Amino acid sequence: EILPALLAKWRRISIWSAGCSYGAEAYSLAILLRELGTDRVRARILATDIDQEMLERCRQGLFSEADMKNVDAVRRRQFFTVSEDSYRANDDLRQFVELRYHDLLKDNFDHGFQLILCRNVVIYFTDDAKINLYRRFFNSLEPGGILLTGGTEQIRDARKIGFESISPFFYRKPTLRIR
Repeated sequence: EILPALLAKWRRISIWSAGCSYGAEAYSLAILLRELGTDRVRARILATDIDQEMLERCRQGLFSEADMKNVDAVRRRQFFTVSEDSYRANDDLRQFVELRYHDLLKDNFDHGFQLILCRNVVIYFTDDAKINLYRRFFNSLEPGGILLTGGTEQIRDARKIGFESISPFFYRKPTLRIR
């Protein structure tokens, strides 16, 4: 529901997978965007992480059989090639994903995102660091943009930060309303 709505609202969307680990989330987004008929001119996926080894694994686009357990056979054939004991994301998917080292607690944030996903990362942060991080995500979103958090990372005081809760773990930066 979220991606089609964002694509209907904006001619071009920027998505950030913050704390992307080995890339499962970023490549899943790329698959969904391809299935929605979106190309790289219309959508950008930025995948960031602090772990250089995870970024390298993400760059290679390699996934184990266990990683692929919820990927149906049609998608496996369309978007991956079998490489020894793993699956490799095809070039089209890998080109969709821009990888970058990023420390969520120290580095500057890009702006202009319509969707930010930060799942299963902030559980390791202090409460103060979480609030600061969510404020920075809020500032990085375009009005009407969405933040998705992990199942154990519900934002307590989302309204104080400025977010509208639109469903569990989905938060929207309100659009400006002129009176």
